[in-house]
Amino acid sequence: LVRSRGLGDVYKRQQHHLPEKVRRVMEGWEQVRRHRSNLAVLAALTAVYVAVGGLRLFVSYRALGYPVAVLPCLVISTLQAMTVIFTLTPGAVGIRQALVGYGSDLLELGATEGVVASTIDHGVGTLWVFIIGITFTNYIWVRHVKRGRGGE
Repeated sequence: LVRSRGLGDVYKRQQHHLPEKVRRVMEGWEQVRRHRSNLAVLAALTAVYVAVGGLRLFVSYRALGYPVAVLPCLVISTLQAMTVIFTLTPGAVGIRQALVGYGSDLLELGATEGVVASTIDHGVGTLWVFIIGITFTNYIWVRHVKRGRGGE
C-alpha cells in the first residue's frame, strides 16, 4: 500500500526551507489536527458570542424605539464579531460602529440607527465592565485587607 503524505510529513522534511510565516501556519495546522475538540469548543463559544452580541444590539435598537427583528441583529452581530480581526484602535472603537452602520444600511435598517445603536451598546458594555471591575476590585481589596490585618 502506498501511503499519501500529509502536510505534517512535508513540514517535518522541509522545515528549514520554508519561510517563517509558512512554518507558523503549518505549526498551527498541526495544533488544530492534534486538538480537534478545542476547535469545536471555539466554534461553540463564537456562536454564543454572536448570539449575545445580537441580543445586545436588538435591545439597543429597541431602546431607540426602532422596531427591528432579532435575525437582522444576529447578522449584524457577525459583522461586529469580525472587528476583533480589524482592531486598529483599542476596543475597535469606530470600526465596530462603521461595520454595524454598514450592515444596518445593507439590511435597510438605516446606517445612522446602526451607528447610534452600536454606540449605545458599546457605552453600556463599557459601563458594565467598569461596574463589575469596581465591584470585584473592592471585593479583592476588602478580602486582602481583612486577611492582612487579621493575621498581625
